[in-house]
Amino acid sequence: MKKSARSHHRLSLSVIILISIILLASVPRVIEVLNGNYLFGFDQGKQWLGAKALIVDHKIPLIGDEVGGARGFFQGPGWIYLLSVFYVLFNGNPYGGIFLMFISGITTVGLGVWLFGKAIGRLEGAMIGLFLAISPILIESSRFTWPPHIIPPLTVIILYCLWRVLEDKFLYLPILFFFVSCMAHFEIATAGTFSIALLVFLIPFAFFKKIPLKWLLLTAVAWCLPFTPLVIFDIRHQFINTKGILATFGGNRQFAKSLMALTENHYMIFTSAMSHAFQTLYTSIFAVILFFILGLFQFKDKTVTPVRRQFVGFLYAFPFVLFGICTLYKNDMWPWWLYELAVIVVVSFALAVSWLMKKKGILRVLSILLTVLMLSGFIKESMRFWKYDYPDYGGVYKIRGKEDALDYIYKDAKGHPFGLYVFSPPIYTYPYDFLIWWYGTKKYGYYPPQKELPVFYLLAEPDPEKPWTYKGWMETAIKEGTAVSRITLPSGFIVEKRTMP
Repeated sequence: MKKSARSHHRLSLSVIILISIILLASVPRVIEVLNGNYLFGFDQGKQWLGAKALIVDHKIPLIGDEVGGARGFFQGPGWIYLLSVFYVLFNGNPYGGIFLMFISGITTVGLGVWLFGKAIGRLEGAMIGLFLAISPILIESSRFTWPPHIIPPLTVIILYCLWRVLEDKFLYLPILFFFVSCMAHFEIATAGTFSIALLVFLIPFAFFKKIPLKWLLLTAVAWCLPFTPLVIFDIRHQFINTKGILATFGGNRQFAKSLMALTENHYMIFTSAMSHAFQTLYTSIFAVILFFILGLFQFKDKTVTPVRRQFVGFLYAFPFVLFGICTLYKNDMWPWWLYELAVIVVVSFALAVSWLMKKKGILRVLSILLTVLMLSGFIKESMRFWKYDYPDYGGVYKIRGKEDALDYIYKDAKGHPFGLYVFSPPIYTYPYDFLIWWYGTKKYGYYPPQKELPVFYLLAEPDPEKPWTYKGWMETAIKEGTAVSRITLPSGFIVEKRTMP
């Protein structure tokens, strides 16, 4: 009876810790969910058009966005499939995308607490969840809709599977590589580099542990499965993906840069991803580095299990292995390729801090003090977000400004048919194409054509770097009609009304 009571108490405490950390993580991540005013730009418009094509037009994609320094290869289509689920749930409202990002961010934190609490211990799970919750780069990834922002929760699952593999539970090996391969649907660069880094670590491990052949074969199959749509597309289109990948990593002369320039770019991207993973408002980055160094002493601690030593060894070695792999890429890197790195350094840091918290004396005091200081920085940053970001109108960049511009045009037309042309600095008008179709049809029951009807409107998004460009578009690209009014809206959009004789 007493044993049952103790188990129930431990379970209750674990649930309280999980809920508390999730609520803490929600504070900065829920802003756009509550105010309903979120970034809706080029990428978001294009991807919501992809979801519309799947759900409304029944066009099943085999590829996602085009990527690669030499162009010519693509992400997997999984992001469009995932976004389509929220398209259905929210009846086409792009608000579903920001809700998805919030769920993704909270899932990252919740998985950290739950999975590592089960695998290692309640303190370790709590610290991993806490530092994931307050990580600036992970908070940022929860606040606008973008495919690479699915990488963090996948990384947590992968690390948990790795822990189980180190415990000789080889069933988790194919699961691990399946999730790594799934990353190709959200950021294919991450899937590739992460796969290679894991192989560098696991191939010697497989020989040492003598992993049965059946698990290795299942792992290869599991890794290949998520690439099926891309392979089908490649076969149908003269292996364009394969050629694009070879051109990109083969150092295409058109794109290749000097070794010094590449090293500077890669170093900057790596150091930024790692430093931005931590709250340093009230703490020095040198304090973070110190705790990483102290964490190395886990290898000499006889109370630390061999599995934990191997796991920590992987976490500490990963940034160096990944950097070495990325030197094969002869072009500039981008920050969103390294979301998995942010998760990995946070997990390794949290394990170091939790290990030090179990020690007596000054080490425990320092680890608690550092945690409190980071929490203080998180609270101050969250207060700043709520003060400035919650009421931020966003001008031409956020959804409210775009919807207000459409409202102005529809109300000015007073229920009469009209045409509508849009100018956007990226040339492609994806966010407007989607919103004019969805918002115009849903709210006003009318989808204006790009046509010079007796009354038509020109909607221009000024380029902040070249604010005069919209005038050239209005004067040369669209010559027909007589201008009867031109207004600059509070968002910054310019609307011109024209009539035809």
